[in-house]
Amino acid sequence: MELVGGVANLPELLRARARDTSVSIELTEKLISALPAPLAVWPAFLDRMSHLWRYDPGTPVTVLPNGQVATGTHLWPEVNNLFAVLKCVVERLHGEKLITYLRRLSDAVKHHDTLYECCPVIRSSPEDHLEFEVTGFGEGNHTVDWLITTDRGTVAVEVKNRIADLIESLDRGGSEHVGWEGTVPAPTHDVLRMLRGIDRKYRAREASDVIQAVWIHTDIAQEEHELAVAVSSLDPSRIHAVILGDFDDGAFIVARTDEIKCRVASVLRLTESRRFVFSRNKANLT
Repeated sequence: MELVGGVANLPELLRARARDTSVSIELTEKLISALPAPLAVWPAFLDRMSHLWRYDPGTPVTVLPNGQVATGTHLWPEVNNLFAVLKCVVERLHGEKLITYLRRLSDAVKHHDTLYECCPVIRSSPEDHLEFEVTGFGEGNHTVDWLITTDRGTVAVEVKNRIADLIESLDRGGSEHVGWEGTVPAPTHDVLRMLRGIDRKYRAREASDVIQAVWIHTDIAQEEHELAVAVSSLDPSRIHAVILGDFDDGAFIVARTDEIKCRVASVLRLTESRRFVFSRNKANLT
């Protein structure tokens, strides 16, 4: 089956999304005018498999150990997600921070990382106070991506887009480790690699003051017990919660206490989803 069901102009697709979500004409044109020139001309197409409009920043994974090049839906973001990100940053960021963000978003190499930076805040309401690239939480000149303050609490969030697991899985998928039905086996990677370096972003702080969290986007499900063990190995005074999530409302939260988990979910307006994890014992039984 042909993957491409049609092609379209990216700005026009964004206008169509604005109409579908009842965004005002004034705000719509503000979003379109904010599009950096490189991004505005990236090709967009209808993915016939998912029936979603996607666009192509043109950055395939070219670092597979077997020398192959990988491309696909994991590297073709959804137009709807781009629209949500643009609406969020145009409404909530100003001045140099908005300019810097949009410049990084239009860089094909940095695009995916920059896009996913907005995952924790696209559900925020106008009453929530957002600060972007905040200093004072880590050592030296380190910044955290977001400080979200609401009447339900305050959460600092550092966002990481991890692609190493995906590369490892793709490489195994093209090797002798492929299952007898041609499926990629359950991941066997070291979860700690996904968490590398994240505790350096924060200094020790009480969660009753500000919850210090890390939001991780990964295209590979994590083994639930191994994830819990890996998170428990982090400094509990620096990292209070780890969130696996994307642009949807559902996320998987591993927190030091149930209270912290509930506060993170409330501040970030998240519901619990188990689609980011699996049980290796159950996987071995199937």
